[in-house]
Amino acid sequence: MSVFNRVLKNFEANKRKKKIQLFVNQIMDEFSLDGTVGVEYTDSLPMRQGRFDRFNSIVIIGIKETLDTSKPITDEDWLGFKNTIHHELTHAKNYMALDHATKEKINNDLFTLKHFAYKLIDEFSAYSSADRKYRQTGLNSTEETVQRALKMLWFNDLFVEQTTSENRYNDADRNEYFVDLCTAVLIHSLRNDKFPSIIETYTGYNEMCRSLVSILEEYSAQLPLNHEEYEKASLRIWEALLIMVPKNRVSLFKRNVGIIF
Repeated sequence: MSVFNRVLKNFEANKRKKKIQLFVNQIMDEFSLDGTVGVEYTDSLPMRQGRFDRFNSIVIIGIKETLDTSKPITDEDWLGFKNTIHHELTHAKNYMALDHATKEKINNDLFTLKHFAYKLIDEFSAYSSADRKYRQTGLNSTEETVQRALKMLWFNDLFVEQTTSENRYNDADRNEYFVDLCTAVLIHSLRNDKFPSIIETYTGYNEMCRSLVSILEEYSAQLPLNHEEYEKASLRIWEALLIMVPKNRVSLFKRNVGIIF
């Protein structure tokens, strides 16, 4: 590589770094997170992935594609990247706004129904806030897939045995799987104005979706919540989810979702 090309490459790399840092600083200022939350960048994650580590107060942002200066980053890529940063920093903002007692109880109530409610309300807040500013339409699943997967949690008598023996799932894995499915419901609701937009294959699925999303929207607008409010929200969320579950299948459903009742 010639000296000229190395200079151009370094110029582009620095330009991208400055662009990323400027945007992060803007959101940090907007959310008043300076001095309370750290931001780390990793090349092990793509641009549209990140996470908030609430136990260490760190937001981790993927920057893999930005390091290859031989490939251009499109406006669409930058929009998705900004959406991801806004999303993860919203998680941080929501958590830092909680009072100390609520933080302690949430962190000590892992895998409970209250913790499940906390995660869903927080995801709805993050997705809706980021999508309002940096509109995204992409979906990683179809409505048919989500509907079918949720049915298996109350229909399949062998779900626990199959996931434990074949995939080595434990209760924590089943809990994460269930959170992911419910998160898929709320993402579809935010990115598809007609959701639920397919014919339900079992009674109660569409009504469940509408009820769940309505509850998440209601509580998301009231953030920050305290522990007692999360407890009330959790009971309403669970009641909404049971709309799709036949009464004689509720006990099986409770086993399969990995929630501590």
